[in-house]
This record gives sequence, C-alpha cells and structure tokens, in this order.
Amino acid sequence: MKKRTPIVLSIILVVLAVLGPGHGLSAQRPGPETLEAGTDEAIVGTSFTYQGRLTDGGSDANGNYDLEFRLYEDPDGTTQVGDFIPVEDYPVEDGLLTIDLDFGDRVFVGETRYLEIQVRAGDSTGSFTPLLPRQKLTPAPMALSLPGLYTVPNSFSPNVVGGALENIVWDDLVGATISGGGGVEMENTVTDRFCTIGGGANNLAGDESPDVTDAWFATVGGGWENQAVSQNATVGGGAENVASGASSFVGGGYQNQASGELHATVGGGVANQASGANNATVGGGDHNVASGEWNATVAGGANNHATGNEATVSGGAENVASGESFATVGGGYRNTAGETDATVGGGNTNTASGWAATIGGGVTNTITASLGTVSGGSTNSALGWAATVAGGEGNRAAGNWSTVGGGAMNEAAEEDATITGGSGNSAGGVAATVSGGAENTAPGVDSAVGGGRQNEAHGDRSVVAGGYWNVTYGLTSTISGGQQNFINRDHATIGGGRNNQIYGDFGTIGGGGGDDEDGANIVYDRGGTVAGGTRNTAGSDDADPASALNATVAGGLGNQASAEGATVGGGAGNIADGHVATVGGGWVNTASGTEATVGGGRENSAGGDYATVGGGDGNDAYGNGSTVGGGIDNQSSFSATVSGGEENAAGGNWSSIGGGYSNDASQSYATVSGGASNHASGYASAIGGGSDQAAMGEFSTVAGGLLNQATSMGATIGGGGAIASVIESFGNTASGDYSTIAGGAQNTADGWGSSIPGGMDNFAVGRYSLAAGQRAKAYNDGCFVWGDSTDSNVTCESDDRFVVRASGGVYLYTSGDLSSGAYLGSGMSTWNPLPPPSDRNLKENVVPVDPAEILEEIAAMPISTWNYTSQDTGIRHMGPMAQDFYAAFGLGEDDQHISTIDADGAALAAIQGLHQISEERGERIEELEAENEALRNELDDLGARVRDLEQGSQRPVQSKLLPGAGLVVASIGAAWATGRGRFLTRPAGRIEP
Repeated sequence: MKKRTPIVLSIILVVLAVLGPGHGLSAQRPGPETLEAGTDEAIVGTSFTYQGRLTDGGSDANGNYDLEFRLYEDPDGTTQVGDFIPVEDYPVEDGLLTIDLDFGDRVFVGETRYLEIQVRAGDSTGSFTPLLPRQKLTPAPMALSLPGLYTVPNSFSPNVVGGALENIVWDDLVGATISGGGGVEMENTVTDRFCTIGGGANNLAGDESPDVTDAWFATVGGGWENQAVSQNATVGGGAENVASGASSFVGGGYQNQASGELHATVGGGVANQASGANNATVGGGDHNVASGEWNATVAGGANNHATGNEATVSGGAENVASGESFATVGGGYRNTAGETDATVGGGNTNTASGWAATIGGGVTNTITASLGTVSGGSTNSALGWAATVAGGEGNRAAGNWSTVGGGAMNEAAEEDATITGGSGNSAGGVAATVSGGAENTAPGVDSAVGGGRQNEAHGDRSVVAGGYWNVTYGLTSTISGGQQNFINRDHATIGGGRNNQIYGDFGTIGGGGGDDEDGANIVYDRGGTVAGGTRNTAGSDDADPASALNATVAGGLGNQASAEGATVGGGAGNIADGHVATVGGGWVNTASGTEATVGGGRENSAGGDYATVGGGDGNDAYGNGSTVGGGIDNQSSFSATVSGGEENAAGGNWSSIGGGYSNDASQSYATVSGGASNHASGYASAIGGGSDQAAMGEFSTVAGGLLNQATSMGATIGGGGAIASVIESFGNTASGDYSTIAGGAQNTADGWGSSIPGGMDNFAVGRYSLAAGQRAKAYNDGCFVWGDSTDSNVTCESDDRFVVRASGGVYLYTSGDLSSGAYLGSGMSTWNPLPPPSDRNLKENVVPVDPAEILEEIAAMPISTWNYTSQDTGIRHMGPMAQDFYAAFGLGEDDQHISTIDADGAALAAIQGLHQISEERGERIEELEAENEALRNELDDLGARVRDLEQGSQRPVQSKLLPGAGLVVASIGAAWATGRGRFLTRPAGRIEP
C-alpha cells in the first residue's frame, strides 16, 4: 500500500490564453470560399494555461503526480461546469507545474467560475486529496470590459456572442456576431454564416433554413422582431421590419418590408414596401409602395405608389407615378404622372398623361400631349405638343410649342404662340406673342403684343408693346405704347404718344401727339421720322408716299421736314424744306438749301446749298457752303464762315470771321478772328483781333492791336499800334511787301522784306532792313539799326550797315556761361576782352620762348598789303597771312585766323630779341669808342711831336709812325661811323650783323 503524504498545492498564476505559442495569422483576410481551409493550429481554442506550486510534506514536491481539474459555479456547490480534466503522472520539479486546461465551449460566458484541484502521488492508486478552498478564477484587467461576451471558436472565423445567455448562434456557423440584447423568450438568433445582430430582442439574421450560406452576411442592427432573411440584407432597427430581398435594406421604422429581389431599400416610416424587383426604394412615410420593376422610388409621404420603371414619388399623399418608365411625382395630393417621363412636381389632382409631360404644381391642371408643361396655377391645360402653361387660371396652350406664362383665360391657339400673362389675351397667329395686359390680340404670324389693353397686332411680325387701343396692320410694324396710335404701312414704328399716324413704309414716330387728331404727329412718306412733340410732320401730304423720303422731326411744336432727307431736331415753327436740310431746333428757323443746316436759335436762315447756321438770332448763311456759327445778324457768302459775334459779314468767298463786332472779310480767303471794326480786304489777308485794324494787302496779316495797317502783299503786324491814351497816336503800318512789325507803336516797315521787332517810332525803309528800339531809322537796304532809350534818331544811311546805339555799352559773349567775350564800355572806342585775357590765373602750360628765334621767324615772314575779298580794292590793310603765321609759330585755333593775343605776343618777343641785339651792339660800340679814343690820343701826341720836330728844323721831318699807320686809323673811324649810321637809320626788318 502506497504511503500517503500530505500534499499542498500553491497556485502561483492562472492565465486565460488568447493565443497559444506558435499560432500564426494569415496576411490575407479569409473569405467564404476558404471556410474549410483552416487547420487546428490556426484556432485559438478554449484552452488556457494553469501554473502553480505543489508542496509535499512542507517541501517543494518532486516526482510524478496525478491531478484532477473541475469547474464549479460557486465555491461550495455541486454544480459542475464544463468537462472533467484528469492528468496522470505529471512530472513535478521543485514544486512547479504548468498545465494546459480546456473545459470545452460556452464555459466562460462572463459568470464567476471556481477551480477545484485534487492530487495524489503518481505511483499511488488511492483516493485523491482535494486542495481546498476552491480557487476563484479572476479575469485579466482588459477582459473586465467584455462582461457577458464569449466566443465560439472554429477553424475559420470565431463566432462572437454577447448579451443574454439565451441568444443563439446556430452550429456550423463562422463569423457570426451577436453584440448584445436578447433575453428570456426574446432571444436574438443568427442562423447563417457571417450574419450580425447588433442588439435589440427577438431579432433574426438568417433565413432559418438548413443551408447556412443562402442568407449569409445578413445584418440586424437592433430593435424588436426585425428580420434580415436574405444574403446581405440589413435592418438597421425599428420594429417588425423585414429585409427579405438580396442586399435589401430597412433603416428602421415599423412593419416596413424591403422585399424586392435585389437592392430593395426602405429608409424608415410605417408599413412601407419596397417590392420592385430591382433597386426599389422607399425613403420613409406611411404605407408607401415602390413596386416598379426597376429603380422605383418613393421618398416619403403617405399612400404613394411608384409603379413604373424608374418611377419616383418624392412625397405627398395618394400620388401615383404609373408611367411605363421615368415617371415622377414630386409631392402634393392625388397627383398622377401617367406616361413615360411624365412629371408632376406637386399640387392637387394634377394629371400629366402625355409623354415627358410636366406639371410643376397647382390644382386640377391637365396635360394630354407629349412634352407639355404646366408649371402651376389652376385648371390650366397644355393641349399641344410641347405646349407650356406657366401658371394662372383657366389658361390654354392649344398649339404645338405654344406657351402661356400665366394670368387668366388666355389662349395660345397656334403653333409657337406665346402669352406671358394678363387676362383674356389671344395669340391667334403662328408664333404670335402677347406678353400681358388684357383683351389684346395678336392674329398676325410672328406678331406680338407686349401688354396694355385692347391692342391689335394684325400684320405679320408686327408688334404692339403696350398702351391702349393701338392698332397696326403693317408688316413688321411696331407700336411701343401710348393710346390710339395707328400704322397702316409696312416696317413702321410708333414709340408711344397719342393719336399718332404713319402712312409711309419704314416710318417712325417716337411719341408725342395730342388729345385729338389736330395735335397728332404724322409721317406721310417712306422712311420718315417724328421723334416726338406735337403737330409735327415728316414728309409731304401729297398722296405720294415717296416724294419726301426719310424726312425727320425729332420733336417740338409745329415743325415740318418736308423734303427728302430733311431733319428738324426740335423747337417750334421750324422748316427744313431743302433736300437733306437740317434744323436742330430753336424758333422759326429755315433750312431751305440742299443739305443746309440751322443748329438752333431764332429766325435764322440757311438758304445756300450746304450752308450752316449754328444758332443765334437773325443770322443768314446765304452762300453755298457758307457757315454762321452763331451771334446776331451775321452774314456769310459762298463757302465763307462767321463763327459768331454781331453784325459781322464774311463777303469774300471762303472768307472767315471768328467773332467780334462789325468785322468784315470782303475778299476771298480773308480772315478776321475777332475784335471790332476790323477789315480784311486783301486776298487771303488775316486779322487776329483788336480794333479798327486793316489788312489790305494780299496775304497780309494783322495779329492784333489798335489802328494797325498791313497794306502790302505779305505784310505782317504782330500787334501793338496806337497808344490809346495819346489822342494823336497812330498805329503801326507795314507798307512794304513781306514787311513785318512784331509790335510796338507808331512803327513803319516800308521796305521789301523789312522788319521791326517792336519799340516805338522806328522806320525800316530799306529792303531787308531792320529797325528796333526807339527812333531807329534804317533808310538803306540791308541796314540793321538798334536804338536805345535815347530820345533821338539813330540812322543808317549806307547799305548793309550794322548800326547800334547803346549808350550804356556793348557786351558780346562767346560762351554759354558768359565767361568769355568782349565789351565796348560806355563812351569807349576800343574793345576789351571778357574777362581780361592776360590774367596769369587764367593760363596754364606756360613755356618760355627764345626772342632771337622769334625775331628771326618774323624777319623771314612775308609782310604784304592787301584788301578783304568782301571790301572795295581801295581799302588796304598790312600784315602777314594766317597760314604763314601758323606755320611759323603753330599758335591759335587754326591756320585761317590770327588772334590779336598771339600777334601781340610775337611782336613783344621780337622786341625782346631786338633789345638783346641792341644791348650787344652797344657794348661793342663802347669798346670801339675807347679804342678810338686811345688812338686819337696817340695821334694827338704824335702830331705834337711832329710839330715840335718841324719847328726845330729847317726842313720837314718824316713821321716816326710805321708805314700805313694812318690808313689803319682812318679805316677804323670810317667803319665805326658807317656801322653806327646803318644801325640808327635802317628801316624795321631783318637786322644784319
């Protein structure tokens, strides 16, 4: 018999294993086709690892032991849970044991479990010793978040069951999920693979058939007694909803059914049915049915039916979309879209029975033809093909493509006829239009009445825009509005007004008129226009509608444009009776010449062809092409122009007067720009302005001033003239041909081409002469005379002379900054440089010269007398040529001029050279004089001795001088005398040694 030894088991750790060692995971998510491909190694299973410490006799056990493991619901009870697990001869080393335990499925479902362990020695056959107390199994910390949740492992995808213990997942399922809910006698049930119930009670996911794959992937989100009984079917929630079609969907609500074969959808609501075979949809509402075979939709509302293919009812009640395909009812009550592509947007009791017919809304509207449209309103009818009634009451669009926009009792009776609105209007012509108003009629083809009342557009393409009782019979004629206007010719237009009348084709009346026919504006002839006003006429009332074509009166009172192309812009009592004549406005003006124009004013006349009067009073443009811009009582002749002023007369052809008073331009091309009492009587003469001026010479000009006269051809006076404050003062006179006086007073330019820039009391008498300043008298040709303020004459009496009187001096500058030049001071007769040129501070590069060399060059330089080529031969000068001077010294700017500075410098250097020679000769002379003195003394001594000898003897005694001595002395004296005389008396020139 085996010895019994006390055994104690110390529990070290209990672990519920989720993954056993060596279990791998597939990188590809398994699908339904791989349900049987799994292996045991791929299953997590229900086993867990138990670890403990076993002591025997107070010491760690070593050896083999037999163990028995059991699970109980409580620590002392007898209710065992799961399988009994025996372990025989388990080798224990140092008291440690690690054993895998598996009590089977549905053991750990969230309730408390107690582990009982019994042990005996491995070589014993006796009874087991229970190790008390039983050990309570506690969950890992993360497992605490999943109470009431267990998994049913399988070889592919474990089933997960939560909620009440009564919830059922059928055997042989994989991927099934019950997240929660359920209860006693209200369990949630999953009967097919991969089905899901999120919660709720009495819900069914699967069709309860033996085939666990014919309703797989069905889902019930929650709710009560909902059923998703087809593959991929879904019920989101609610109560007693059924999704029985493949991939059907019921979002929620009560007693809804998605029974269509494929993709049926009910979003919610009560007792709705999506029974159409394919893609039927009911969004919500009450007792709605989407039964069309393809894509039928009821968005909501109550008792609506979408029975056609692609039919849609968006909402409302008792609406029917029964057209064969694509019928639509947007909402409202008892509306019917009974034909393919028919649409009723809403309203009450509307019927769209034509193909692609559309009713937007309203009450009791009807469409019987294809493509008809009624937007709304009441009892409207679209009876023609593609006819349209936008709204209103009792309107009829009976013609094909006809339209009634709204209003009441309107009828568009012909093809393309249109009535926009109003009441009692009729568009009886093809493509006729009545935009609105009341009792208007458009019987002409393409005719139109915009509005108003009792207007009539009888002519084809005629238009009456509005007003009252306007009538047009003309083709494409138009009356824009007004009252009782009348057209009986084609293409005519009346803009408005009252009692206006057109009897010519293309005639136009903008408006105006009067209370009766006496005040009417009338167009008699083709193309005539009256823009407005009253009692105006365009054309001639001679029964010939082509006698005064295109006449125009813009407005005013009692104006007449009675010739072809004539125009009156406005005013009163104006007459344009010349061909294409124009009167812009004013009072009682007349344009009687061809293309004559009067812009406005009073009692003006443009009688010449192409004549123009801009305005003013009493002006007369009597010559052809003449112009009067304005003013009073002005006149212009052939192509002449008077711009304005008073009592001006442009009598010369092509003459011009700019304005002023009592001016005249009496010769051709003469011009007076303005001023008073000016007279341009020379051919092409001109006066700029001023007063009492005269331009009498051809092409003469007086720019302005007072009492000036340009009496010769091309003479010009810029201005000035008489001094107004001096009674006996007289103006400037340019009496020489092409003479010019720029200004000043009392000047006279009498020579041909003479000029006076200005000043006073100057005379330029010679040809090309110029006199300026005061009392300058240029009497000869080419004279230039300048007089300063000295009150006396300064005169030029020789041709081509330059005479200047400048008592304050004359200054001439040769540089822009006034740094160089010359001046002649007041009272002086000699020019002086500006600034003084010999200032050492103005010089640089100073190089000394050799005076002797300069003297030699000057001595060798030719010196001649001559005259300038521009002078008389009797006028002589003396000096060298510039080329010789430049060749000798290289001085100055070039070889054509000799500067006085350079000539003076050369002369001074030569004088220094002469001075050097003079000094040397003087020293030599002094030496010779000393020698002569010594010789004279010797001679005197010899002479005395000779005399003494002669006095002491009876006969002459021969001189003791050497032979020839006297000749030598005589020769020296003669040489000295000769040299001295030559040096003292020879003319200037090269000095010989």
